[in-house]
Amino acid sequence: MAALWSLMSPAWVPRATLMLLGMLWVGAHFLVAWRTGRAWATALLASLSFYNGILYWGMLNFLVAWPCLLLWWTGFDALLKNSDALKNQKADRRRQLLMYSSVVASTLLLAWAHVLALAAAGLLGFFLCALQLLRAGNDSKAQRSTVIRAVHALSSFVPALLFSVPWIITLSSERREAGFFVGAFWTTSSLDRLIYLFTQSFGSGAPAPLFFGTAVLIWVISGATNITARASASHRGEPGWHADLLAMGLLLLGVCFVLPDKFLNTIQFATRWLPCAVSLLCLAGPGPALRSPLRRAFLGLMYLSFTLGTVDRVISYNSDELDGLELSLARVPAKSRVLGLDFLKVSQNFPHAQPFLHLSSYATVWHAATTQFDFGQHGSGLIRGPYSPTPWTPGIEWVAEWAQPRDLLYFDYALVGAPAELHRRFRLAQWMVPVTHSGTWRLYRITINQP
Repeated sequence: MAALWSLMSPAWVPRATLMLLGMLWVGAHFLVAWRTGRAWATALLASLSFYNGILYWGMLNFLVAWPCLLLWWTGFDALLKNSDALKNQKADRRRQLLMYSSVVASTLLLAWAHVLALAAAGLLGFFLCALQLLRAGNDSKAQRSTVIRAVHALSSFVPALLFSVPWIITLSSERREAGFFVGAFWTTSSLDRLIYLFTQSFGSGAPAPLFFGTAVLIWVISGATNITARASASHRGEPGWHADLLAMGLLLLGVCFVLPDKFLNTIQFATRWLPCAVSLLCLAGPGPALRSPLRRAFLGLMYLSFTLGTVDRVISYNSDELDGLELSLARVPAKSRVLGLDFLKVSQNFPHAQPFLHLSSYATVWHAATTQFDFGQHGSGLIRGPYSPTPWTPGIEWVAEWAQPRDLLYFDYALVGAPAELHRRFRLAQWMVPVTHSGTWRLYRITINQP
């Protein structure tokens, strides 16, 4: 992102960043398919999970983390199943050191991208080691070698844990002292999460999520229930089920229905793993026993649906729901204090999230303005700063209706996203003078006496 910043305008940096993240997401799935000998069709289908609720929430760290986790698995799997590690005399020491170092580096990469990805890798690592031990059966020699390889592989987490655990403890303590509740929240039932899987985890709005969820379900279940799936896959020159990918996918899917909805700083603590679980299940399964032209038609229809649906909704989002935003941002004076008020809440084009929460932050990027919410005080971003209580009503970036007239004392301008009727009411307010006069987003100059 720093490199992009030097190459293009601030308006294009986030767009180019998402393009690169999409390439990473797709590339990681094709890397796993290549390393495991999976058909390209499975990677193609798994890559569509990029269009998920996490993308539309704008959680870029987590979008980076999933490709990093897939990269970690390719190295960890090779390290866990490497029998040369036990041959003291014949093993290539340099090769062993390079393999082990690459896995250690990948765990540090996970910790840098998102600490939850490191936690998921640890859980999956223990799970894969247990599977290897089960495969060893009752052979004591095989069990012993498996345990040694498992300990060797799991030890690669030590440097990342030494870095991450103190940071997590510090973050938790800081948030607790700042008055935030850092415990676990369960707010949705298992049934709601299952519905979320089919209606909000994927795609860019109905009916794309339901279509994709149903298609993936058909893809996975048809491979699981088809007795001849393995034989038919072999006949097509493709592998059947991949046991480890299937096990990891089912484990993450189970985690989605157990974890809380919020923990510490993290919202969507559980459901953010649904796209990842589905990706693994797509990669693991042979899919329906269809002849190649039908399989290609199935995937082509899927891609065409997503491409056209996403393009249509992005155009509608920019032209309708962001109408007036660019003009309003252009009129913000340098180094002013801007209050962002989102009365629109959920997007009609992207119902998975609240994409208008922090649009006022563009004023910071473009004009060095300050807003009511500082990501640096959140404690877990690339930029960190100490948390300090604010004199205005907390949480008004989430619920604009909580804003009080006294909150305007601390700002020079208000960037307001609201329906036309609400804008007409704002025009009548004595302490807010319109700077822009049209669009869903408008800028108002605050005239109430400043402190």
